[in-house]
Amino acid sequence: MQLTSTNNSIGLIYALKRIFNQNISKFLISIMKIITGMHRSGTSLVSCLMYKSGLDFGNPKDFYRPDKFNPRGYYENKKISIANKKLLEGIWGRLSYFKLPNKKTILKRYKNNAEYYTLLQNQFKNKWVKDPRFCFTIDFWPKEIEKLIIIIRHPSEIAKSLRRRNHITINYGLKLWRIHMVNLLKSTKNFKKIFISYENIIEKNYQNQELNKLLEAMSDQERTNVNLASLKNILSSSLPQKKLDNNHNDFILSQNIKCFKTWKFIQKNYL
Repeated sequence: MQLTSTNNSIGLIYALKRIFNQNISKFLISIMKIITGMHRSGTSLVSCLMYKSGLDFGNPKDFYRPDKFNPRGYYENKKISIANKKLLEGIWGRLSYFKLPNKKTILKRYKNNAEYYTLLQNQFKNKWVKDPRFCFTIDFWPKEIEKLIIIIRHPSEIAKSLRRRNHITINYGLKLWRIHMVNLLKSTKNFKKIFISYENIIEKNYQNQELNKLLEAMSDQERTNVNLASLKNILSSSLPQKKLDNNHNDFILSQNIKCFKTWKFIQKNYL
């Protein structure tokens, strides 16, 4: 009788332990640090500065490799990118960008894999992650964000870059830019955000202003071996060799009145 009672107790303990292990992730809330913005906006450049300054972006073996469109590297973790693609692409893959899912569809996909996202969030606790797809998925995950850096670039430059890479028209590139930015700003209206201008980072007269914002985004521990001079040194070896034509960019943008108005709003309120 005593043996049977002991066995039952042991069995109960193991059962409770198994239930605990299966569900503990649902109660763990970890904090991530996010860098995002429209595709081709300069998120890779900013992530490069942070990563080369010693900040934790997870295992670099999980980064996407450099390619001809981004020879200096993406600094984008495949695990994060794949997680966001699951929410956005569904069965259509990249074609989903021609008809992006609504929030109801994204929420359904998230709920169907909620434990997966919680576990992934715990895996990247206190780490920096970069993915432009957070423009649409930040409403759903991660549940806690410690820092949020949003990169802003002239929409005409983004549209021209998308035309080279994805072979889409300038006008459709501008449309995609507006959809991304409007959604991101609405989704994060109650978040504390740090806005970084790509144009200011690559213009020497305004570099200090933007780099100081990055320093402010870092924790005291992260700033231990980082200063303005070290960031500028990294930047000097990472900058694209390109001269901007702001007048032409403004002319291109003026052809799309909705994008033009959105850009002026962003300039006025965030830059």
